[in-house]
Order: sequence, then C-alpha cells, then structure tokens
Amino acid sequence: MFVGLVVAMVLIVVGGYHYIWPAPQSTVPPLLFSYSTPDGPIGISDGSYVFDVKTRNNQGHHNEALKQQAADAFRNQNFDQARQLWGQAISGDDSDDAEVLIYQENQRIINSGSPYITFIAVTQLTGSHEEYEIGREDLQGYYVAQKEFNSQANPFRVRLLIVNIGDQETYAQQVMDRILSSYQQDPTIKGVMGWPERTQRINSMLLTMCNKHIPIVTVSANDSRNSDSCNYNFSVAPTIDSQAATAVQYIKSVLKKKRVSIVYDPANEYSQSLYRSFIDDFRRNQPSDAAIVDRETYSIYSSNTLPGLLRATLRGKPDLIYFVGYPADLNTVIQSLPVSGDVDVMTANIIYQAPHFPKAQPVEHVRVYFTAFAYPDQWAILHLAQPDFTQEYINAYDPQQFHRGAYGYERANDSVMIAYDALKSLMVASKGFQNNRFPMDQLQRALFNSKYKGITGDIRYNQGSVDTKPVVVIQFTHGYNVFKGVDGCYDDNAQGGCFDVQNNGRP
Repeated sequence: MFVGLVVAMVLIVVGGYHYIWPAPQSTVPPLLFSYSTPDGPIGISDGSYVFDVKTRNNQGHHNEALKQQAADAFRNQNFDQARQLWGQAISGDDSDDAEVLIYQENQRIINSGSPYITFIAVTQLTGSHEEYEIGREDLQGYYVAQKEFNSQANPFRVRLLIVNIGDQETYAQQVMDRILSSYQQDPTIKGVMGWPERTQRINSMLLTMCNKHIPIVTVSANDSRNSDSCNYNFSVAPTIDSQAATAVQYIKSVLKKKRVSIVYDPANEYSQSLYRSFIDDFRRNQPSDAAIVDRETYSIYSSNTLPGLLRATLRGKPDLIYFVGYPADLNTVIQSLPVSGDVDVMTANIIYQAPHFPKAQPVEHVRVYFTAFAYPDQWAILHLAQPDFTQEYINAYDPQQFHRGAYGYERANDSVMIAYDALKSLMVASKGFQNNRFPMDQLQRALFNSKYKGITGDIRYNQGSVDTKPVVVIQFTHGYNVFKGVDGCYDDNAQGGCFDVQNNGRP
C-alpha cells in the first residue's frame, strides 16, 4: 500500500509539474501571416488572408469586402462559406481576379484528399507605386498553369502559396525572413518562384535562399555580371544582355538611328544592368558615324528632374533616347521631347505596364518602342502553332466573353506568359517523380536536366538562365501595343523557329 501511495504521489507531482510548468513550445513563427503596412498588407497566404484589395485608376477590382469575408471564413475553417464568397467575388467584371481563383483551386485540392506539392509564389500586390499591377499579371499566369496541371493525370496536384512583398525592400526582407524560418513546417513545399523585380538587396535575399538549397525560378532576368549566384537559382526570362542586344540591333538595323542618348537610374539594379549591357553592345561593331552622345542619371519616381535632364541631353542632338526607367516617369519624358518628331524613344519590358497609367499616353510626334518577353498575337504573326494557353487564358478570365480583345481578360501580356512558364517549368521538372515526397535537391537537379517548350520560347537552363530566348520589340502608341519584330528562337530544333529582329517578324 505504501508503494502504491508513493507512486500516486509521484504521478501527482509529475502531472502538477506539467500543469504548472508546461512543456516548452516551438518558437518558430507560422508560415502564413498578414502584416499591415501604410501601403497595404504584406504576407503569405493560402486563402487565409488577401492582398489584392485596392481599386486603381478606376481599373481595379471592386470585390474587397467579399474577399475579406471569404478569407475570414477560410481562416475560421468555414470552408463552404468561403467557397460561396469567393464565387461571388469573381462574378461580373472581377472575373480577372487570379488571387481568388488560386485560393479556390487550393481549397479544391485540399477537399479532394489528393496528394499535392506546394510552390511559393512571390509577387508584388500592394505598394505606393503602381507597377505592382505586374503582381496581378503574375498571379494570372500562375493560375492558368496550376489549373492546367491539376486537370491532367499527374501523380499529385499543385497548391500555391501567394506571397506579397509590396514594393519596399524592407517588406521583402520581412517576408523572406518568415519563409526561411518557417518553410520546413510544411514538407509539401518544393520551391519558390516569382520575384518580379531585382535590386541589389533582393539579389542578396535570393542568394541567401539559394544557400538554403531552395530551388528558385524567377520571372525577372539574371545579369551575367552578377557573380553572386548559385545553382539553385534559375531565371525563365531572357537575360539582361539579350534584351539590351535586341534593343541595339533594332535601333541600328531597323530604325537606322546613330546618335543615342541614355537616361537611367544608377541606384536601381534593373536600370543599371540594362544600361551597362546596352553600352557594351552598342560599342560592339559600332559604325564610325554612330555614337553615345550623352548619358543622364535620374532617380526612378522622381520625374520632376526629368525635364531639365531631357533639355540637357537634347543639346547633344540625339536621334533616339534609350530610357531605362519606369512607366510612371514615361509621360514626363514624352512631354519633354521636341514636336519635330526627330527623336524616338526605346525602353524596356516594364513599359508594358504603361496602359495602366492614364497620363502615359504618347503624343503623335513621339515614337516609343520597348523590348518585351512575349506578345499575345506572336504565334499568328510568326505562323507558329497556337498553344493551349491562349484559350485557357480566356476560359479562366473571361468565360462569358464580356471583354472581347481586352488585356487582362482575353489578351495576356509578357508578365502573364513569363509567370506561366516559370510555374510550368517547375511542374515539368516535378512530373518525373512518382509521388510528392521528393526532396528539394532532386527538383533542382531535375530543373537542370529538363527541357520545356514554353510559350515564351524553349526553356533549357544553362547556368541558371535560358539560352536563345526570344525578345520581342513592341511599339507603344496611343495606349496600344503593336508588334514590330522578334529576335531569338521559339523552337531551335524546328525549321523556321528562329527569328531576326531586322525582318519584322519574318524568319
């Protein structure tokens, strides 16, 4: 009896110990979170939070309240209510809201009980500047690829976590820190994609993530001069060098321009990288009467300095200005040019966002060209086979065909198509595995060894970048984008699959 009493006392003491001093809990923060900033929420979501809630320039979504209610219901495990609210949120003109469609697809996968893998999609959906329209387009491309893969007979499905980093590097750092501290909580996570903008600090973040052996496929271009890279970092976009080379070739061979001035931001990695590549390529095989007549520097989003800079650069009598800036500043450049029409403007792929800026409408006397990664009519123009993507995009975002021929509903720009190819390349590499339990380092090796015929060209990674990826030249005129030519290969194994920008879209 004494022994039994002792045992009983020990059990009481042990039980009391756990009651008074609970076992230590994990200090790892949850992977999913939302954090409010003055520019909007940032964070990571599977549907538990929403980020794309602002109406912009009277062109944005109007479904904020429904999306917030759906997220609240989903977070509280009221899944039927969340599904109904999401359905209401994408009715009418908000049918182009890919954030909602991704959350719906995620819920469908979980409800089905099918095995799945998860990719983390990093993009920009809030901020103080309006280039984050790219974030909406990234999500559109990801959803079409996700839905396409999940509709096929594959050994597992694909779930997406949406990561919003906003447009401040400090916000991006906060989100990346959360990913690095928490991603191992979910063994279905196999890789990261996105990162639409590259700055020196973001490149440093990517290197940190790379060193953790997390496969990353970016939708922004690698710079060959950036030695801080690792073999877990892939880019599906044409390289910085190839974009600059196409711009130079078009300027010299098609536009026949010989006196070029450059306006760029040396503090912006994207602008600085394009500037350096452009200078190098322009000097190569340069005719004796061709010259860089002036270089002017400005700070992106500080358009008040541009009129003075343009007046200064025009003293060198350029016949073309290579403007490596953002759409928000394009209108100031245009308005500062002479009405004689003697000076053209060449710029880069981010100007595809210009239609979202009502003021950025070129006047008649200025011709604006830009390089891009793709164009929605490129297959018809180049007499190539039309991919399934074209109809899938319409089915996803304009099922009732209320917006015939409109970008964002029936026409996809290059941000959408590059995002589609980024996720598709990850899924193509994953399809070789028989189940969803493969580790990240196996996916990295599969990416190196895979070849995928993307809608933006063949994707075969070489040192993290793609070879011979086509670059398109587009003219932006009166709010419309007009295809002018392409340089590179859509299928380097097929006769007629490679093009020269000098031939205006003919092989």
